[in-house]
Amino acid sequence: FVLQYPSNDIFNPGLYDYSLDFYIIRNTNNINEYIMGSMNTNYNGFYIHLSDNAVCVTYMTGVSPDSARKIIRGNKRIYDFMEHHIAISIKEGSMRIFIDGVLDIVSPLDTGVYGIDSSFVIGNAGSSDFSFYGFISNVRIYKGISRWAENFERPVLRDYFKNSLFGLYNV
Repeated sequence: FVLQYPSNDIFNPGLYDYSLDFYIIRNTNNINEYIMGSMNTNYNGFYIHLSDNAVCVTYMTGVSPDSARKIIRGNKRIYDFMEHHIAISIKEGSMRIFIDGVLDIVSPLDTGVYGIDSSFVIGNAGSSDFSFYGFISNVRIYKGISRWAENFERPVLRDYFKNSLFGLYNV
């Protein structure tokens, strides 16, 4: 099951404060999995993925198709099949990735963060080799607001979400 939204600038952070958070539970130990974003067949765009089991954000540095691609790779590896809260925040020219409320990496942004003119997709990159296998839930996007700048108490996923977790599952 994959959710797809038509191309819309709301999903591209651009030059502004931005926050995005969600929960994942992995059902496989594939080391490279696409979680969400907008990406073309050349893997250009703005998207969140696991690479070598680390949370990464890949983005274009401009709005043209020939813009450079930049990857911000977290340090913590997610090997287990447990629930994790992932948060990404852009504020004052820096991107931060948090895992379970703990700051994983801060990276300065030398340009705005841009995607491509493509649909925003959750859970699948159009290739079964790069799809996310597991659950994704409670996706929240805040354009114009940076919610996290330092460690925070991990939000509690309420039991009714845990017991009937609506998510994305690929088989």
